[in-house]
Amino acid sequence: MMPSWVNEKRANVNANKVVRDSVVSGLVSMLIFGLMGAMAFPLVTSSGTKLPGADSILNFLDGQSKTPRCWAGQRAELTKFTVYLWNLFTLVPGIPVQAIMCKYNLVNEHICGPKVAFFTAVVLPWVLVAFLYETR
Repeated sequence: MMPSWVNEKRANVNANKVVRDSVVSGLVSMLIFGLMGAMAFPLVTSSGTKLPGADSILNFLDGQSKTPRCWAGQRAELTKFTVYLWNLFTLVPGIPVQAIMCKYNLVNEHICGPKVAFFTAVVLPWVLVAFLYETR
């Protein structure tokens, strides 16, 4: 993706700074969210022994754990909340990057002109999703 982005960026944009800042902010975000998630579920006792069902965090997320300190309602709400955060912070920021990459590759390979490439890479996927999305 980087070659497509570098060719599309403005001349005054420092590619090294953008990449460095993106990697650092992504790392810090992942560490913060990862540590918060790890601390949200009691997997060991204060003495360090593993709690029953603590072999997989998925046991806690789907309610199979019998640990009294995990409350089903709060766990379900936390899981739903983190799913929305995943979409917001991971999937959504990638959409413009994918669109730029597709548009640039269509133009660069002389498959179509810039206007048709923009429509094909940016507009058409949203139009198709609007008509093909199933809500069941």
